[in-house]
Amino acid sequence: MGILLQDLRYGLRRLLRAPGFTLAAALTLALGIGANTAIFSLAAPILLEPLPFPHPSRIVEIAHVYHGETESGLNGDEALYLLRHQTAFSSAAVVDMFNQPNLSGAGAARQVSADRVSHGFFAVWGVAPALGRDFTATDDAPGAPPTVILSHGLWQSQFGANPNVLGQTLELNDQPFTVIGVMPAGFLTLEQNPFHPAPVALWTDLQPTAAALAPLGPNLDIIARLRPGLTLAQAQAALDLEKAAFHRLHPTVARRMRWGVSSYQTMLADQSRQPLLLLLGAVGLVLLLACANLANLLLARAAGRQREMAIRAAIGAGPGRLARQLLTESLLLAGLGAALGWLLAWWTLPLLGRFAPNDLGTPLAPRLDLAALGFTLALAVASGVIFGLAPALQAGRFRLQADLKESAEGGGGRGARRARSALIVGQVAVAFVLLAGAGLLALSLLALHAVNPGFARRGVLTAQTSLSGPRIASDAATTRYTEAIVGGLERLPGVAAAASITGVPLQRAMNYPVLIPGHADNRFSGDVEWRAVSPGFFRALRIPLVQGRAFTRADTAASAKVAIISQVFARHYWPGGAVGQQLGVPDPVALRGAPAMLRIVGVAADIHENGVDQPPPFTLYVPQAQASDAINALVNHWFSLGFVIRGRGGSVPAGLPAEVRRIFAQVSPDQPLSQLASLNALEGNALGNYSFMAALLTLFAGLALALGAIGIYGVLSYAVAQRRREMGIRMALGATPAQVERQIAGEGLALAALGVTLGLAGAFAATRLLQSFLFGVAPLDPRAFAAAAVVLLLLAAAAAFGPARRAARLDPLQALREN
Repeated sequence: MGILLQDLRYGLRRLLRAPGFTLAAALTLALGIGANTAIFSLAAPILLEPLPFPHPSRIVEIAHVYHGETESGLNGDEALYLLRHQTAFSSAAVVDMFNQPNLSGAGAARQVSADRVSHGFFAVWGVAPALGRDFTATDDAPGAPPTVILSHGLWQSQFGANPNVLGQTLELNDQPFTVIGVMPAGFLTLEQNPFHPAPVALWTDLQPTAAALAPLGPNLDIIARLRPGLTLAQAQAALDLEKAAFHRLHPTVARRMRWGVSSYQTMLADQSRQPLLLLLGAVGLVLLLACANLANLLLARAAGRQREMAIRAAIGAGPGRLARQLLTESLLLAGLGAALGWLLAWWTLPLLGRFAPNDLGTPLAPRLDLAALGFTLALAVASGVIFGLAPALQAGRFRLQADLKESAEGGGGRGARRARSALIVGQVAVAFVLLAGAGLLALSLLALHAVNPGFARRGVLTAQTSLSGPRIASDAATTRYTEAIVGGLERLPGVAAAASITGVPLQRAMNYPVLIPGHADNRFSGDVEWRAVSPGFFRALRIPLVQGRAFTRADTAASAKVAIISQVFARHYWPGGAVGQQLGVPDPVALRGAPAMLRIVGVAADIHENGVDQPPPFTLYVPQAQASDAINALVNHWFSLGFVIRGRGGSVPAGLPAEVRRIFAQVSPDQPLSQLASLNALEGNALGNYSFMAALLTLFAGLALALGAIGIYGVLSYAVAQRRREMGIRMALGATPAQVERQIAGEGLALAALGVTLGLAGAFAATRLLQSFLFGVAPLDPRAFAAAAVVLLLLAAAAAFGPARRAARLDPLQALREN
């Protein structure tokens, strides 16, 4: 212990004597460790840490599985049978993630994210309300008074943390609910509406019945908690028996689907594992670059300390003692870098959480906790060993007389020079891999932005609201509301056109089965995007009709039922012409009853309505006035009602958002406007995953470039300083300054070229991991590879310029006199 304390004191004195070196080295390391800690904190809650619930490994999800692939949730008949007959779970619940309801009766009306759940939901998570009680079987009974449990955040924001909130009444979509409980502050449900990813603010009792669940189709989430001591395999065996029994009672319901049980944590991790592991790998390479730079600095510093080490060796210090001293200094430096890196991660983590796209995970926010601290400390130790190993090994190979002589000649040792050169080559190779990956993602973004979505984006404002009251189920009430809003919007100054639509473009609509005469078993017939629109929709977004006509005000509930379909839809079923053909739309309650037959009156050009990175879907447009009440209720359950407003001259007038809010408030004060955004902004949100990955990889590549340039500059500068005598002799023998300059620059470029060559081989393998994030770009796109090579070689040339110029200006007589 005394020797260790002595090494620590001596190491601290050495670092304090060279504050410039210490600060530069610590900041270099802080960038690498801080970036790794931040990305680890983003990935750990999803990939590495158990879910924040009691016995999280017992929380599971049950879904339809077909040929080993999870297809969908369960439908109402299956869910009810499973709840009544399951034997493998201590608790199980049905979850219906419905559209954001309007909350009123507790302050100003607002929209909230909410789930409808059956009793047993909170028991699955193993968390009870902090105030009040949980849902019970009595609450599940049909006709029971509707009840609600609040999140801690909503209780604070909407009810002022009133302890007497229990028993109070609030309204959701004009229906009264009694507050029976408040969840603890730390409770976080992972069951989220994928279309509205805001944290869930409240839960209402589902009161599941076959009639109530039937219209929702196979979209019900089933979560459960395994009984103690039961394995997933045993639970699956029990489910197989229960599915067989269900099939005997309902032979036509989901007959090809198996009930599959899987770990909830695994299910969550599978959604985001690939991008997070990719980011962890990329940021790990940045840390390796930082370590390589520090190893180069320490090798150069150790060469300057050869006389010191030789003297210590001469008075009895063995190779192990010298190596331990250098490793101690490296670990001290790593500790300082880790402390600064922790501060950097603390500063950047909120930004990372704010800009990370929703499909990277769950409400589990990145956080700096004990796990992150342990990871940071482990990185500090590993980094200290990595960048301190080369100088420590060099110290262990001292040859006293030869090293004293070599030190006197200023060479620093051929082995050290070779090690520094090898580190530079490795740095350039890693930088090439990162830069090529960033280039591929940048090319993908350019390709995505070049895609024509098929509709006008510039100057288009979108608005969304969730319907409440009778408008939810009654299509006539919905139509009156949309006509009033659209009429008010069209009268606003600066507005060229306005229309309503189920949802908004660039966001998914409802998938709904349609029946095509003569194509009963066609696999596309069940995968149609259903959109109800007002008559001016195609004009508002400038979507051309390639055949037939647009909807008009004459297409009312009393007139013949009509439809417009997308071009890809028409081409698949009616290549000879779709106008005049018919298709059937089943009723969502009685799917096997007679379908409503619609006559196709137009074919609209294809649009990328689910995002420009997705192909145009088969889309069915119907007049808003002709949607059935059942389908109207179903679509309003899942989706917001959207509006598109196109400004004159391709721009949105400055005061238009405020005027739009005024129109909505004027038509219905109790119908809050949930979102108001331009189509360009929605497109940016739809490309969030691409943009986030491209931004981070570009940042990492930029750090790699900076570290590589610093490394090349440092190695060449040190070479010039150590080889002044050699260069003086060459110039005394007739070498010109230009020749010396070319030699030094050539050495730097040679190292960079070798690094690029090795990096090219690495990039061939590494960039294939990016394939799922690329759009319109091959993983081996030569443009990205050529750009990376050119940038690195130019950077190497720039880094070599300063040392080469200093070598060319060397006075040979002064250089010869120095030694």
